[in-house]
Amino acid sequence: MSRQDISSASTMALVVAGCYALYSFHYFRQQRDVIRNLECDLKNEKRRVSDLIQSIDEEENNNVSATNGCNDIASKNAVSTVPIGKIESVYRLCVGTPRQGMLAPSSRGRVVLDTTRIRPDSLDALEQYSHLWVVFIFHLNTNKDAVKKAESSGYQTFPSKVRPPALGGKRVGVFATRTPHRPAPIGFSLCKIDSIDKKHFCVHVSGLDLVDGTPVLDIKPYVPHYDSVGFDPVNVPNDLNVPNWVASGLEKRREVIIKEQAEMDLRQIAEAGLFDFYGGKKCENLETTEDALRSMRSCVIEVLAADVRSSYQTKKARKGKSQAGLTLKVKNKLDDNETKISTQQLDNLLIHFSVDVVEIEYLDDDPGRNSGCNDRVIIHKFEIIGTENSCRKC
Repeated sequence: MSRQDISSASTMALVVAGCYALYSFHYFRQQRDVIRNLECDLKNEKRRVSDLIQSIDEEENNNVSATNGCNDIASKNAVSTVPIGKIESVYRLCVGTPRQGMLAPSSRGRVVLDTTRIRPDSLDALEQYSHLWVVFIFHLNTNKDAVKKAESSGYQTFPSKVRPPALGGKRVGVFATRTPHRPAPIGFSLCKIDSIDKKHFCVHVSGLDLVDGTPVLDIKPYVPHYDSVGFDPVNVPNDLNVPNWVASGLEKRREVIIKEQAEMDLRQIAEAGLFDFYGGKKCENLETTEDALRSMRSCVIEVLAADVRSSYQTKKARKGKSQAGLTLKVKNKLDDNETKISTQQLDNLLIHFSVDVVEIEYLDDDPGRNSGCNDRVIIHKFEIIGTENSCRKC
């Protein structure tokens, strides 16, 4: 190779090296700018994310404050309970479920109790009844937005009007209907008891209106004597059953005698208008004094006549040791015959009474043997108490 060729090759190499160096310079400069832009974008994104997190935290804090405020309002009178079981039924959807179970007497279901909370022997003797009440929660309500709005405002905005299907769009107050959309979504349903399966801890029922999966708060036996207005104990339908000890106990009333001095006490109290729920000059009640006296007297007799207690409480009343819980115990005895006195409170009245045991022969299995249902109640005195709370406004 000649010297000229070597010089040309060297020149070419220098040119290539220069071009590569120039290219590298521009490339790295460009990459540096890209990196700087990326760093700037990253800083901006970090700032945006930080602002977003702060905004979310503030919103959560506000929500917590609002919820706590709402809970503070609600918790003052809150009652907490846990379901005792659930419903299994032919109804899988709310739509199409009848308004009342007795409209579809052939419908069937089961009340399945929670064995972790309820003992199996809790069902003992339930088979002696023909029907039961199921107290439950409307768990599939569709008015969740309205409920949330009500909660956020301290339960002041819960819808007060509903449109029953039978009224064709007319609105009435929620408490004048049996709508499931209620401030406290609790319902009750009357079902016929078909059988009781203690092995699987469930009650088979028919004539129900409950959707499958409904939480059950309680079950109570149906007693038509006081669950049905105007019930005729003489003409009981063949498909209604209650235990004999329930039916016989409901028919018994104790004799109540009001002594002359007690009658005078009651009249003086009525004329002074000191009752809280009967008449009263301060309560703006249109009831006359005579009507108030008559109603209060009837209430006293009705309550004491039907006041059948446990064996323990019956013995206390007979010994004059049964005292009204909100009053001072009456330890004195009447001067005339040293009769032991018990007390009971009704309205603003403190009733002083004694119990006479009526000697009759009981059968060994007579449910009234130790209940005091055949005792005689004698009212000796009425006394007014608690007048500072009288005339409460609804």
